[in-house]
Amino acid sequence: MEGCQLDDRTDDKMWLVKHLELIRQITSDDLKVVKSLCEPCFPPEYDIINKFVNMYHNMIKEHIQDLIQDLQGNEVVSLLTWTNSYKGRDMMGNPELRIDTPKLSPILDEVTIQQLQQQYLQTMRKNIQEWTTNSLRSDIADWYKEAEPEQDGDGCFNTPLPVILFQMFEQNLQVAAHIKETLVVAVLNLCVEEMQTFSRQYSQEIRDYKDMHLQDRSKLRFYTNFMIANINNCSSFIEFTCKMMAKYCKGDIDETDMSENKLNTLEKTFDCIAREGCTYLLEEVVMDLKQHYDDILTRKWLTSNIVVETICITIEDYCQDFFHLKKKFLEDMMAKAQYGIIVQYIKAFTASSKRISFKNYEERKTAAEKAIKEADQYQKVFSKLTSQELVVKLPWKAIYDMAEVIKLKDPTVLSLEVSALYDRFPDARLEQLINLLQLRGDITKSDSKAMIHDTIGEEQITSPKSEGVFTSAITA
Repeated sequence: MEGCQLDDRTDDKMWLVKHLELIRQITSDDLKVVKSLCEPCFPPEYDIINKFVNMYHNMIKEHIQDLIQDLQGNEVVSLLTWTNSYKGRDMMGNPELRIDTPKLSPILDEVTIQQLQQQYLQTMRKNIQEWTTNSLRSDIADWYKEAEPEQDGDGCFNTPLPVILFQMFEQNLQVAAHIKETLVVAVLNLCVEEMQTFSRQYSQEIRDYKDMHLQDRSKLRFYTNFMIANINNCSSFIEFTCKMMAKYCKGDIDETDMSENKLNTLEKTFDCIAREGCTYLLEEVVMDLKQHYDDILTRKWLTSNIVVETICITIEDYCQDFFHLKKKFLEDMMAKAQYGIIVQYIKAFTASSKRISFKNYEERKTAAEKAIKEADQYQKVFSKLTSQELVVKLPWKAIYDMAEVIKLKDPTVLSLEVSALYDRFPDARLEQLINLLQLRGDITKSDSKAMIHDTIGEEQITSPKSEGVFTSAITA
Protein backbone atom coordinates (compact mmCIF):
# COMPACT_ATOMS: atom_id res chain seq x y z
CA MET A 1 0.00 0.00 0.00
CA GLU A 2 2.69 2.47 1.00
CA GLY A 3 5.00 1.47 -1.84
CA CYS A 4 2.56 2.55 -4.53
CA GLN A 5 2.49 6.19 -3.38
CA LEU A 6 4.79 7.76 -5.97
CA ASP A 7 4.37 11.46 -5.01
CA ASP A 8 2.89 13.76 -2.39
CA ARG A 9 0.92 16.99 -2.76
CA THR A 10 4.07 19.13 -2.85
CA ASP A 11 5.09 17.38 -6.09
CA ASP A 12 1.73 16.70 -7.67
CA LYS A 13 -1.75 18.03 -6.83
CA MET A 14 -3.19 14.80 -8.23
CA TRP A 15 -1.06 12.60 -5.98
CA LEU A 16 -4.00 11.07 -4.10
CA VAL A 17 -5.99 10.25 -7.23
CA LYS A 18 -2.93 8.50 -8.71
CA HIS A 19 -2.16 6.73 -5.44
CA LEU A 20 -5.70 5.39 -5.03
CA GLU A 21 -5.79 4.29 -8.65
CA LEU A 22 -2.56 2.33 -8.16
CA ILE A 23 -4.05 0.66 -5.08
CA ARG A 24 -7.06 -0.34 -7.14
CA GLN A 25 -4.98 -1.69 -9.99
CA ILE A 26 -2.49 -3.59 -7.81
CA THR A 27 -5.19 -5.05 -5.54
CA SER A 28 -7.30 -6.14 -8.50
CA ASP A 29 -4.34 -7.63 -10.36
CA ASP A 30 -3.00 -9.41 -7.26
CA LEU A 31 -6.36 -10.97 -6.43
CA LYS A 32 -6.75 -12.11 -10.03
CA VAL A 33 -3.40 -13.90 -9.69
CA VAL A 34 -4.53 -15.50 -6.45
CA LYS A 35 -7.76 -16.58 -8.12
CA SER A 36 -6.09 -18.11 -11.17
CA LEU A 37 -2.84 -19.55 -9.69
CA CYS A 38 -3.18 -19.98 -5.92
CA GLU A 39 -6.67 -21.45 -5.68
CA PRO A 40 -5.74 -24.63 -7.67
CA CYS A 41 -2.69 -25.16 -5.42
CA PHE A 42 -4.48 -25.05 -2.04
CA PRO A 43 -7.07 -27.39 -0.54
CA PRO A 44 -10.62 -25.96 -0.50
CA GLU A 45 -10.68 -25.82 3.29
CA TYR A 46 -7.87 -23.24 3.19
CA ASP A 47 -10.32 -20.87 1.52
CA ILE A 48 -7.25 -19.17 0.13
CA ILE A 49 -9.11 -16.56 -1.93
CA ASN A 50 -10.98 -15.13 1.04
CA LYS A 51 -7.84 -15.19 3.15
CA PHE A 52 -6.09 -12.95 0.61
CA VAL A 53 -9.21 -10.82 0.17
CA ASN A 54 -9.47 -10.20 3.91
CA MET A 55 -5.75 -9.51 4.17
CA TYR A 56 -5.87 -6.93 1.38
CA HIS A 57 -9.15 -5.48 2.64
CA ASN A 58 -7.89 -4.97 6.18
CA MET A 59 -4.65 -3.46 4.98
CA ILE A 60 -6.55 -1.05 2.70
CA LYS A 61 -8.81 -0.02 5.61
CA GLU A 62 -5.80 0.66 7.77
CA HIS A 63 -4.08 2.64 5.03
CA ILE A 64 -7.19 4.71 4.31
CA GLN A 65 -7.41 5.56 8.01
CA ASP A 66 -3.88 6.90 7.80
CA LEU A 67 -4.66 8.92 4.70
CA ILE A 68 -7.71 10.71 6.12
CA GLN A 69 -5.63 12.22 8.90
CA ASP A 70 -4.10 14.72 6.49
CA LEU A 71 -6.52 15.42 3.68
CA GLN A 72 -6.85 18.88 2.18
CA GLY A 73 -9.36 20.56 -0.12
CA ASN A 74 -10.66 18.40 -2.94
CA GLU A 75 -8.66 15.40 -1.76
CA VAL A 76 -11.69 14.55 0.38
CA VAL A 77 -13.76 14.26 -2.79
CA SER A 78 -11.24 11.89 -4.34
CA LEU A 79 -11.20 9.67 -1.27
CA LEU A 80 -14.98 9.56 -0.81
CA THR A 81 -15.51 8.81 -4.51
CA TRP A 82 -12.94 6.02 -4.37
CA THR A 83 -14.36 4.40 -1.22
CA ASN A 84 -17.84 4.61 -2.71
CA SER A 85 -16.70 2.59 -5.75
CA TYR A 86 -14.57 0.19 -3.67
CA LYS A 87 -17.05 -2.68 -3.92
CA GLY A 88 -17.88 -1.94 -7.54
CA ARG A 89 -17.02 -3.90 -10.69
CA ASP A 90 -13.65 -2.19 -11.11
CA MET A 91 -12.31 -3.51 -7.80
CA MET A 92 -13.72 -5.92 -5.23
CA GLY A 93 -16.91 -6.43 -7.20
CA ASN A 94 -15.06 -7.61 -10.31
CA PRO A 95 -17.04 -10.62 -11.67
CA GLU A 96 -13.81 -12.57 -12.28
CA LEU A 97 -13.02 -12.54 -8.54
CA ARG A 98 -16.45 -13.67 -7.35
CA ILE A 99 -15.94 -11.97 -3.99
CA ASP A 100 -18.94 -11.87 -1.65
CA THR A 101 -18.67 -8.09 -1.24
CA PRO A 102 -21.62 -7.69 1.21
CA LYS A 103 -19.55 -9.63 3.77
CA LEU A 104 -16.72 -7.09 3.55
CA SER A 105 -16.81 -4.56 6.37
CA PRO A 106 -17.08 -0.87 5.39
CA ILE A 107 -13.82 0.86 4.53
CA LEU A 108 -14.94 3.80 6.68
CA ASP A 109 -17.47 3.86 9.52
CA GLU A 110 -20.53 6.10 9.23
CA VAL A 111 -19.24 8.72 11.69
CA THR A 112 -16.03 9.15 9.72
CA ILE A 113 -17.96 9.37 6.46
CA GLN A 114 -20.18 12.10 7.93
CA GLN A 115 -17.13 14.03 9.10
CA LEU A 116 -15.50 13.77 5.68
CA GLN A 117 -18.71 14.84 3.98
CA GLN A 118 -18.92 17.93 6.20
CA GLN A 119 -15.29 18.70 5.37
CA TYR A 120 -16.14 18.23 1.71
CA LEU A 121 -19.12 20.61 1.96
CA GLN A 122 -17.02 23.26 3.70
CA THR A 123 -14.43 23.05 0.93
CA MET A 124 -17.14 23.21 -1.71
CA ARG A 125 -18.71 26.29 -0.11
CA LYS A 126 -15.37 28.06 -0.09
CA ASN A 127 -14.70 27.11 -3.73
CA ILE A 128 -18.16 28.25 -4.82
CA GLN A 129 -17.77 31.58 -3.05
CA GLU A 130 -14.44 32.17 -4.76
CA TRP A 131 -15.80 31.05 -8.12
CA THR A 132 -18.95 33.21 -7.95
CA THR A 133 -16.93 36.25 -6.91
CA ASN A 134 -14.39 35.79 -9.69
CA SER A 135 -17.08 35.07 -12.28
CA LEU A 136 -18.99 38.19 -11.29
CA ARG A 137 -15.82 40.27 -11.42
CA SER A 138 -15.13 39.01 -14.94
CA ASP A 139 -18.73 39.72 -15.97
CA ILE A 140 -18.57 43.27 -14.56
CA ALA A 141 -15.49 43.99 -16.65
CA ASP A 142 -17.62 43.39 -19.76
CA TRP A 143 -20.19 45.96 -18.61
CA TYR A 144 -17.65 48.71 -19.17
CA LYS A 145 -16.43 47.56 -22.59
CA GLU A 146 -17.27 49.20 -25.91
CA ALA A 147 -19.39 46.29 -27.10
CA GLU A 148 -23.02 45.40 -26.51
CA PRO A 149 -23.95 42.19 -24.65
CA GLU A 150 -24.90 38.91 -26.29
CA GLN A 151 -28.45 38.19 -27.49
CA ASP A 152 -30.39 34.96 -27.22
CA GLY A 153 -32.62 33.51 -29.94
CA ASP A 154 -35.44 35.88 -28.97
CA GLY A 155 -33.23 38.95 -29.23
CA CYS A 156 -33.01 39.40 -25.46
CA PHE A 157 -29.74 40.72 -24.06
CA ASN A 158 -27.84 38.55 -21.56
CA THR A 159 -24.35 37.85 -20.26
CA PRO A 160 -22.65 34.43 -19.78
CA LEU A 161 -22.78 34.72 -15.97
CA PRO A 162 -25.82 32.49 -15.27
CA VAL A 163 -24.50 29.71 -17.52
CA ILE A 164 -21.02 29.86 -15.96
CA LEU A 165 -22.33 29.68 -12.39
CA PHE A 166 -24.73 26.83 -13.04
CA GLN A 167 -22.15 24.81 -14.93
CA MET A 168 -20.12 24.93 -11.72
CA PHE A 169 -23.14 23.87 -9.64
CA GLU A 170 -23.83 21.05 -12.09
CA GLN A 171 -20.27 19.76 -11.80
CA ASN A 172 -20.45 19.74 -7.99
CA LEU A 173 -23.80 17.98 -8.02
CA GLN A 174 -22.52 15.31 -10.37
CA VAL A 175 -19.55 14.68 -8.07
CA ALA A 176 -21.89 14.48 -5.05
CA ALA A 177 -24.09 11.96 -6.88
CA HIS A 178 -21.05 9.71 -7.42
CA ILE A 179 -20.16 9.90 -3.73
CA LYS A 180 -23.56 9.34 -2.13
CA GLU A 181 -27.14 9.98 -3.23
CA THR A 182 -28.13 11.58 0.07
CA LEU A 183 -25.21 14.01 -0.25
CA VAL A 184 -26.87 15.54 -3.30
CA VAL A 185 -29.57 17.10 -1.10
CA ALA A 186 -26.96 18.79 1.06
CA VAL A 187 -25.17 20.11 -2.03
CA LEU A 188 -28.46 21.43 -3.45
CA ASN A 189 -29.08 23.26 -0.18
CA LEU A 190 -25.59 24.67 -0.30
CA CYS A 191 -25.96 25.86 -3.90
CA VAL A 192 -29.22 27.66 -3.19
CA GLU A 193 -27.79 29.23 -0.03
CA GLU A 194 -24.76 30.49 -1.97
CA MET A 195 -27.03 31.84 -4.71
CA GLN A 196 -28.83 33.81 -2.03
CA THR A 197 -25.51 35.20 -0.82
CA PHE A 198 -24.45 35.90 -4.41
CA SER A 199 -27.73 37.75 -5.08
CA ARG A 200 -26.87 40.41 -2.49
CA GLN A 201 -23.47 40.95 -4.05
CA TYR A 202 -25.01 41.03 -7.54
CA SER A 203 -27.65 43.56 -6.50
CA GLN A 204 -25.03 45.88 -5.03
CA GLU A 205 -22.86 45.70 -8.14
CA ILE A 206 -25.81 46.61 -10.36
CA ARG A 207 -26.59 49.54 -8.05
CA ASP A 208 -22.97 50.69 -8.19
CA TYR A 209 -23.05 50.40 -11.99
CA LYS A 210 -26.11 52.64 -12.10
CA ASP A 211 -24.50 55.21 -9.77
CA MET A 212 -21.33 55.22 -11.88
CA HIS A 213 -23.39 55.86 -15.03
CA LEU A 214 -25.33 58.73 -13.49
CA GLN A 215 -22.10 60.53 -12.57
CA ASP A 216 -21.42 61.00 -16.28
CA ARG A 217 -24.07 59.62 -18.62
CA SER A 218 -21.83 60.09 -21.66
CA LYS A 219 -19.20 57.54 -20.59
CA LEU A 220 -20.93 54.16 -20.49
CA ARG A 221 -22.17 53.81 -24.04
CA PHE A 222 -23.86 50.44 -23.53
CA TYR A 223 -25.20 51.09 -20.02
CA THR A 224 -28.84 50.53 -21.00
CA ASN A 225 -27.97 47.34 -22.90
CA PHE A 226 -26.08 45.81 -19.97
CA MET A 227 -28.69 46.88 -17.43
CA ILE A 228 -31.23 45.05 -19.60
CA ALA A 229 -28.90 42.03 -19.79
CA ASN A 230 -28.62 41.94 -15.98
CA ILE A 231 -32.39 42.19 -15.62
CA ASN A 232 -32.77 39.23 -17.99
CA ASN A 233 -30.04 37.33 -16.11
CA CYS A 234 -32.24 37.38 -13.00
CA SER A 235 -34.84 35.35 -14.86
CA SER A 236 -32.13 32.90 -16.01
CA PHE A 237 -30.86 32.43 -12.44
CA ILE A 238 -34.32 31.34 -11.31
CA GLU A 239 -34.93 29.20 -14.40
CA PHE A 240 -31.62 27.35 -13.95
CA THR A 241 -32.23 26.87 -10.22
CA CYS A 242 -35.64 25.30 -10.89
CA LYS A 243 -34.16 22.99 -13.53
CA MET A 244 -31.34 22.01 -11.18
CA MET A 245 -33.78 21.11 -8.43
CA ALA A 246 -36.08 19.22 -10.79
CA LYS A 247 -33.11 17.17 -11.97
CA TYR A 248 -31.51 16.35 -8.62
CA CYS A 249 -34.40 16.42 -6.15
CA LYS A 250 -35.75 12.87 -6.01
CA GLY A 251 -39.34 12.87 -4.81
CA ASP A 252 -41.18 15.67 -3.05
CA ILE A 253 -39.09 18.65 -2.00
CA ASP A 254 -40.73 18.58 1.43
CA GLU A 255 -39.24 15.13 2.04
CA THR A 256 -35.74 16.65 1.88
CA ASP A 257 -33.96 19.47 3.66
CA MET A 258 -34.57 21.59 0.56
CA SER A 259 -37.73 23.46 1.53
CA GLU A 260 -39.97 25.27 -0.91
CA ASN A 261 -39.45 28.41 1.16
CA LYS A 262 -35.78 28.53 0.17
CA LEU A 263 -36.59 28.43 -3.52
CA ASN A 264 -39.46 30.91 -3.15
CA THR A 265 -37.22 33.30 -1.24
CA LEU A 266 -34.53 33.07 -3.92
CA GLU A 267 -37.10 33.62 -6.66
CA LYS A 268 -38.48 36.70 -4.91
CA THR A 269 -34.95 38.03 -4.37
CA PHE A 270 -33.96 37.87 -8.04
CA ASP A 271 -37.35 39.16 -9.13
CA CYS A 272 -36.82 42.13 -6.81
CA ILE A 273 -33.36 42.76 -8.31
CA ALA A 274 -34.85 42.66 -11.80
CA ARG A 275 -37.66 45.05 -10.90
CA GLU A 276 -35.12 47.36 -9.31
CA GLY A 277 -33.13 47.29 -12.54
CA CYS A 278 -36.29 48.25 -14.46
CA THR A 279 -36.71 51.18 -12.08
CA TYR A 280 -33.13 52.29 -12.80
CA LEU A 281 -33.88 52.33 -16.53
CA LEU A 282 -37.08 54.32 -16.03
CA GLU A 283 -35.26 56.80 -13.78
CA GLU A 284 -33.15 57.73 -16.76
CA VAL A 285 -36.24 58.22 -18.91
CA VAL A 286 -37.70 60.49 -16.23
CA MET A 287 -34.45 62.46 -16.10
CA ASP A 288 -34.67 63.10 -19.85
CA LEU A 289 -38.33 64.11 -19.59
CA LYS A 290 -38.30 66.05 -16.31
CA GLN A 291 -38.47 69.49 -17.90
CA HIS A 292 -41.31 68.40 -20.15
CA TYR A 293 -43.21 66.88 -17.23
CA ASP A 294 -42.75 70.15 -15.34
CA ASP A 295 -44.28 71.99 -18.32
CA ILE A 296 -47.57 70.05 -18.14
CA LEU A 297 -50.50 72.41 -17.47
CA THR A 298 -48.41 75.54 -17.99
CA ARG A 299 -49.11 78.20 -20.56
CA LYS A 300 -46.31 76.79 -22.70
CA TRP A 301 -48.05 73.41 -22.66
CA LEU A 302 -51.43 74.96 -23.42
CA THR A 303 -50.24 76.73 -26.56
CA SER A 304 -48.05 73.97 -28.02
CA ASN A 305 -47.86 70.22 -28.64
CA ILE A 306 -44.13 70.08 -27.96
CA VAL A 307 -44.54 68.45 -24.53
CA VAL A 308 -46.72 65.51 -25.57
CA GLU A 309 -44.79 64.94 -28.80
CA THR A 310 -41.43 64.96 -27.03
CA ILE A 311 -42.65 62.55 -24.36
CA CYS A 312 -44.03 60.15 -26.99
CA ILE A 313 -40.88 60.29 -29.14
CA THR A 314 -38.61 59.74 -26.12
CA ILE A 315 -40.64 56.76 -24.91
CA GLU A 316 -40.61 55.19 -28.39
CA ASP A 317 -36.86 55.76 -28.66
CA TYR A 318 -36.09 54.09 -25.33
CA CYS A 319 -38.38 51.20 -26.21
CA GLN A 320 -36.11 50.24 -29.08
CA ASP A 321 -33.71 49.09 -26.33
CA PHE A 322 -36.43 47.87 -23.95
CA PHE A 323 -37.61 45.40 -26.58
CA HIS A 324 -34.49 43.38 -25.68
CA LEU A 325 -36.04 42.66 -22.27
CA LYS A 326 -37.72 39.34 -21.60
CA LYS A 327 -41.48 39.56 -21.99
CA LYS A 328 -42.49 39.78 -18.33
CA PHE A 329 -39.97 42.55 -17.67
CA LEU A 330 -40.92 44.42 -20.85
CA GLU A 331 -44.55 44.40 -19.78
CA ASP A 332 -43.55 45.62 -16.34
CA MET A 333 -41.54 48.46 -17.91
CA MET A 334 -44.40 49.46 -20.18
CA ALA A 335 -46.82 49.47 -17.26
CA LYS A 336 -44.48 51.57 -15.11
CA ALA A 337 -43.81 54.01 -17.95
CA GLN A 338 -47.54 54.59 -18.47
CA TYR A 339 -48.16 54.82 -14.74
CA GLY A 340 -45.39 57.41 -14.48
CA ILE A 341 -47.01 59.63 -17.12
CA ILE A 342 -50.39 59.43 -15.39
CA VAL A 343 -48.75 60.37 -12.09
CA GLN A 344 -47.15 63.44 -13.70
CA TYR A 345 -50.54 64.66 -14.94
CA ILE A 346 -52.11 64.13 -11.50
CA LYS A 347 -49.19 65.99 -9.97
CA ALA A 348 -49.76 68.90 -12.38
CA PHE A 349 -53.56 69.03 -11.83
CA THR A 350 -53.34 68.78 -8.02
CA ALA A 351 -50.23 70.88 -7.32
CA SER A 352 -50.54 73.22 -4.33
CA SER A 353 -48.96 75.96 -6.44
CA LYS A 354 -50.95 76.33 -9.64
CA ARG A 355 -48.88 76.13 -12.82
CA ILE A 356 -51.46 78.16 -14.74
CA SER A 357 -54.29 80.60 -14.02
CA PHE A 358 -57.05 80.41 -16.58
CA LYS A 359 -58.24 83.71 -18.02
CA ASN A 360 -61.75 82.46 -18.68
CA TYR A 361 -63.91 79.37 -19.04
CA GLU A 362 -62.95 78.85 -22.68
CA GLU A 363 -59.27 78.60 -21.79
CA ARG A 364 -60.09 76.20 -18.97
CA LYS A 365 -62.15 74.09 -21.34
CA THR A 366 -59.31 74.08 -23.89
CA ALA A 367 -56.86 72.83 -21.23
CA ALA A 368 -59.22 70.05 -20.14
CA GLU A 369 -59.84 68.89 -23.70
CA LYS A 370 -56.11 69.02 -24.43
CA ALA A 371 -55.37 66.77 -21.44
CA ILE A 372 -58.00 64.27 -22.64
CA LYS A 373 -56.62 64.34 -26.19
CA GLU A 374 -53.09 63.73 -24.89
CA ALA A 375 -54.26 60.80 -22.74
CA ASP A 376 -55.74 59.31 -25.92
CA GLN A 377 -52.46 59.94 -27.76
CA TYR A 378 -50.36 58.24 -25.06
CA GLN A 379 -52.59 55.18 -25.07
CA LYS A 380 -52.38 54.97 -28.84
CA VAL A 381 -48.56 55.07 -28.68
CA PHE A 382 -48.36 52.44 -25.93
CA SER A 383 -50.82 50.20 -27.78
CA LYS A 384 -48.20 49.97 -30.53
CA LEU A 385 -45.43 49.19 -28.04
CA THR A 386 -47.26 46.67 -25.87
CA SER A 387 -50.58 44.83 -25.69
CA GLN A 388 -53.85 46.74 -25.72
CA GLU A 389 -54.91 44.64 -22.74
CA LEU A 390 -52.04 46.03 -20.67
CA VAL A 391 -52.82 49.62 -21.67
CA VAL A 392 -56.47 49.51 -20.61
CA LYS A 393 -55.50 48.15 -17.18
CA LEU A 394 -53.67 51.36 -16.30
CA PRO A 395 -55.51 54.21 -14.49
CA TRP A 396 -55.73 56.55 -17.49
CA LYS A 397 -59.24 57.37 -16.31
CA ALA A 398 -57.68 59.63 -13.67
CA ILE A 399 -56.71 62.16 -16.37
CA TYR A 400 -60.20 62.08 -17.90
CA ASP A 401 -61.89 62.51 -14.50
CA MET A 402 -59.68 65.45 -13.50
CA ALA A 403 -60.23 67.06 -16.88
CA GLU A 404 -64.00 66.75 -16.47
CA VAL A 405 -63.79 68.50 -13.10
CA ILE A 406 -61.94 71.37 -14.79
CA LYS A 407 -64.12 71.39 -17.90
CA LEU A 408 -67.51 71.45 -16.15
CA LYS A 409 -69.08 74.90 -16.58
CA ASP A 410 -71.87 74.75 -13.99
CA PRO A 411 -70.33 74.65 -10.46
CA THR A 412 -73.63 73.58 -8.91
CA VAL A 413 -73.22 70.03 -10.25
CA LEU A 414 -69.48 69.92 -9.55
CA SER A 415 -70.01 67.63 -6.57
CA LEU A 416 -71.15 64.86 -8.91
CA GLU A 417 -67.85 64.91 -10.82
CA VAL A 418 -65.82 65.04 -7.61
CA SER A 419 -67.80 62.13 -6.18
CA ALA A 420 -67.29 60.08 -9.35
CA LEU A 421 -63.54 60.75 -9.26
CA TYR A 422 -63.26 59.75 -5.60
CA ASP A 423 -65.32 56.60 -6.10
CA ARG A 424 -62.86 55.52 -8.78
CA PHE A 425 -59.73 56.68 -6.92
CA PRO A 426 -60.38 56.49 -3.14
CA ASP A 427 -56.70 57.11 -2.39
CA ALA A 428 -57.11 60.77 -3.43
CA ARG A 429 -56.28 63.09 -0.54
CA LEU A 430 -58.37 66.02 0.63
CA GLU A 431 -55.59 68.46 -0.31
CA GLN A 432 -55.37 67.04 -3.82
CA LEU A 433 -59.10 67.45 -4.41
CA ILE A 434 -59.06 70.98 -3.00
CA ASN A 435 -56.14 71.92 -5.27
CA LEU A 436 -57.93 70.40 -8.27
CA LEU A 437 -61.03 72.50 -7.58
CA GLN A 438 -58.89 75.58 -6.98
CA LEU A 439 -57.41 75.15 -10.44
CA ARG A 440 -60.82 76.04 -11.91
CA GLY A 441 -60.51 79.58 -10.54
CA ASP A 442 -64.23 80.01 -9.76
CA ILE A 443 -64.52 78.45 -6.31
CA THR A 444 -62.86 79.45 -3.03
CA LYS A 445 -60.72 77.12 -0.95
CA SER A 446 -63.20 77.07 1.93
CA ASP A 447 -66.10 76.31 -0.41
CA SER A 448 -64.05 73.56 -2.04
CA LYS A 449 -63.35 71.94 1.31
CA ALA A 450 -66.96 72.22 2.42
CA MET A 451 -68.22 70.70 -0.81
CA ILE A 452 -65.80 67.75 -0.52
CA HIS A 453 -66.85 67.14 3.10
CA ASP A 454 -70.54 67.27 2.12
CA THR A 455 -70.08 65.08 -0.96
CA ILE A 456 -67.66 62.45 0.32
CA GLY A 457 -67.93 62.83 4.08
CA GLU A 458 -65.40 64.39 6.41
CA GLU A 459 -64.56 61.10 8.12
CA GLN A 460 -64.21 59.25 4.82
CA ILE A 461 -61.93 61.80 3.14
CA THR A 462 -59.61 62.05 6.17
CA SER A 463 -59.40 58.29 6.84
CA PRO A 464 -56.14 56.37 6.14
CA LYS A 465 -55.68 55.67 2.43
CA SER A 466 -54.54 52.62 0.54
CA GLU A 467 -51.76 52.97 -2.03
CA GLY A 468 -52.86 54.19 -5.44
CA VAL A 469 -52.01 56.49 -8.32
CA PHE A 470 -52.98 59.66 -6.41
CA THR A 471 -50.78 58.55 -3.51
CA SER A 472 -47.91 58.04 -5.93
CA ALA A 473 -48.35 61.60 -7.21
CA ILE A 474 -47.69 62.97 -3.73
CA THR A 475 -44.28 61.32 -3.48
CA ALA A 476 -43.30 61.68 -7.14
